[in-house]
Amino acid sequence: AIPVLTWNEAKSHSGKFQIKGIPVQNKFSYDIKKQEFIYYLTDDQKNEFEVHYNGVKPGNYDQAKEIIAIGVAKNNAVYAQKLLVKCPSKYQAEGGEGYETLEY
Repeated sequence: AIPVLTWNEAKSHSGKFQIKGIPVQNKFSYDIKKQEFIYYLTDDQKNEFEVHYNGVKPGNYDQAKEIIAIGVAKNNAVYAQKLLVKCPSKYQAEGGEGYETLEY
């Protein structure tokens, strides 16, 4: 199983982990050429951290209530291989938990 960590725990973790956070409003960048999406989340302890994701910016990012990033920590940031994006209930799929999975 992949451990679920806070940012303070994740910074010193050597392997893969999951980290959950709330997107920081209007604080992201997307490089179309490199297909790199960089954004910021705040964890349960109100720590803000940077997440790098190589792939398409999630179409529902602007409505996201919460994001789970699965990846590794390096250079004081999370490098995510997979994102789970939780949106408000009106965007939820029938019977789903409201998370949309994006994998790189």
